[in-house]
Amino acid sequence: MSDKRKIDPELFNTFVEDTLEEISVVENHLIKLEKMPDNHDLINSILRPIHSAKGNCSFFGLVNGKKLAHTAEDVLNCALKNKNVINKSVINAFMTCIDLIQKLLKNVRDGGEELDKINDRYQKNLSELEAIRDRALDQSFDPQAILGKLSSIQSELGGLSDKHAQDLAEIIGMISKTSIPEKKAESRRSKCVELIQDMRNIFTGNCDSALNQEQSDSIGEMLNKLAELSENTTGEELIKEALEQYRNITQSVGFEPFLAEIIEEQFVKFESVIEEIPDSDEAKELITEDQYDFTAMDHFELTQDEINDLLLKRYKSEEEPEKQEEQEAQESNRSMRVSESSVDNFLESVGKLIVVREMYNNLHRRVSSGIDQYEIIKQLKRINETFFQLSERLNDSVMEIRKISVSGLLQKVPRIVRDVANDRGKNIQVKLIGEDVLIDKRLIETLDAPLIHLIRNAADHGIESPEVRQESGKPEEGQIIVEFALNADNVILTITDDGKGLDLDAIMQKAIAMDLLSPEIELSQKEKEKLIFLPGLTTSKSVTEISGRGVGMDVVKQNIEEAGGKISIETALGRGTTFTIKLPQAVMTQIINGYVVRVGKNQYILPMESVQEIFRITTGQITSVTGKGMCIKRRDQLLTIIRPFCPFEYEYNNDQQISLVTVENNNKHIALHVDEAIGVQRVVLNTVKGLNVSSEVFTASAIMGDGSIAMVINPKHIWSAKVN
Repeated sequence: MSDKRKIDPELFNTFVEDTLEEISVVENHLIKLEKMPDNHDLINSILRPIHSAKGNCSFFGLVNGKKLAHTAEDVLNCALKNKNVINKSVINAFMTCIDLIQKLLKNVRDGGEELDKINDRYQKNLSELEAIRDRALDQSFDPQAILGKLSSIQSELGGLSDKHAQDLAEIIGMISKTSIPEKKAESRRSKCVELIQDMRNIFTGNCDSALNQEQSDSIGEMLNKLAELSENTTGEELIKEALEQYRNITQSVGFEPFLAEIIEEQFVKFESVIEEIPDSDEAKELITEDQYDFTAMDHFELTQDEINDLLLKRYKSEEEPEKQEEQEAQESNRSMRVSESSVDNFLESVGKLIVVREMYNNLHRRVSSGIDQYEIIKQLKRINETFFQLSERLNDSVMEIRKISVSGLLQKVPRIVRDVANDRGKNIQVKLIGEDVLIDKRLIETLDAPLIHLIRNAADHGIESPEVRQESGKPEEGQIIVEFALNADNVILTITDDGKGLDLDAIMQKAIAMDLLSPEIELSQKEKEKLIFLPGLTTSKSVTEISGRGVGMDVVKQNIEEAGGKISIETALGRGTTFTIKLPQAVMTQIINGYVVRVGKNQYILPMESVQEIFRITTGQITSVTGKGMCIKRRDQLLTIIRPFCPFEYEYNNDQQISLVTVENNNKHIALHVDEAIGVQRVVLNTVKGLNVSSEVFTASAIMGDGSIAMVINPKHIWSAKVN
């Protein structure tokens, strides 16, 4: 049973989220390490978050998590000393290890046990990592052992020729020189390294239990020596802090495992500044007069609150103290953790402020109708302008609070591609662009499933095998590029592969065979590309050029469009495919620019991205076209005129002036006949309680400045309802 329930749940959840965020970057480092197995910088970049995860698991009593992370840490330490440790199977084991650490943390966070539903995978992975560690340790070169074995063989063998006997003697002599190095004075720096390693050896052998008194005293003595050796350097303060915590905690609760973690944290920071210690050939004379007597009995007691403060101290910022100027420069960039519900509530209040602004606008129009109210109008206009600026600024600030980096989403891509490539025997390079882009958190959730689906398709069905690519004159290694970008209104996600592209003719024939298209139909290139989004489109095994690429694409398109976005595709046979997803930057609690129109006595709102043109005509310009109804020719295009929400065919008088709003959806244009085109307004979309709208013509509602409710029109469904 985990001890985490004894900790403040909010504190525990915070540390779980922090740990998950820290180790989320490890997968990408592992993929790079697979190609550069001797890169110590990469090994250290993996070692740090795993070490931190081990410390967090230890602090909260997650024994299994600590054991797994500790074993992984041992393997990485071996890799720093031995060039032959890292290979593909080791990377696979570490990938599984990261998955398991994430899973067991989530299990406990959600109220379960560490190994719920993962016990078998955990035991298998732990055994695998232990075997890798043991093999790495066995590879260590031990000249004395080899010398003993050869000397034994020399004494037992007889009848060797003079030449062979001489060769054996020379080998033994060479190893003897290796095993007995020339004695030289140890430097201060090397003694520090040796002391740290000695202490780590004690910790490693007792990672799950408290140290006995002898071991505890030994640690204290070595810490004292380390503080003396690092005198007058930054490292001295780090070791003295570790020594102070050692003294305080051992006198109250003994040397418990968490104290080793606290000291180890200081070691990691100490090693980053060890170069400051002079590497003199003469070891410094150790001063003993201030050394602490670890066997003395004049112990003092700490309260439980003081012990808790010491435990929590290790979770303060891991960064080294920076210069005062840098701290002041970074003061404005500090971040904070805010619950999503709190932000949503605040955003709702912002929406209400904008409603009030529209009420001010309405009042302004009424007062301005009086001819002798000039001064009131002037003051009210100034107040309204100030309020407008305030509401816009408040809205922008809240939207920024909701934004997070897309890096967490992009970090999934290399792992997905690697898994597919290994399974299919392909070589695929991944290029990520725009990792520093910030978007609304809800958009991250919206894009997660479509991105994973498109990336798997690109790796599995888009990129060819090395043999096929070579025959086509391409590099054996394929490439997938994933890019995030922003424009004024949209988030743009682009996924490009340099694979075989889509065989559009084969897709069309498959759609015809499945009765999804008429055999007589003729389609343009763009229309053929959109066939991949047809619901139910699958491909048979015989059409290998497009095998499986249509499965689920209709769901991807549906999810994107439900979030107010669009997905498009460009493909060239033999050259590759590009998917582009555009989503509005605004969240679902949307504050949008809408075009307000009046039809009859009611006001309606059209999304600005659908509005193409607003113009007035005389009814004499309208003609009746068979199969299309009432139409008007505008800019060499024949537009069908629709009178919204009119249950019968609308009749026009020859001398009537009417207003038309041209709207577009899926490359189709229609002209809506409205009674008044009021203009562009910022509106807050709401769900109206108690209003049951069975038609899909309306997507939302908004409260207008006069307090009335206006419905937001979906032009797509106006078209489908009126034009076939």
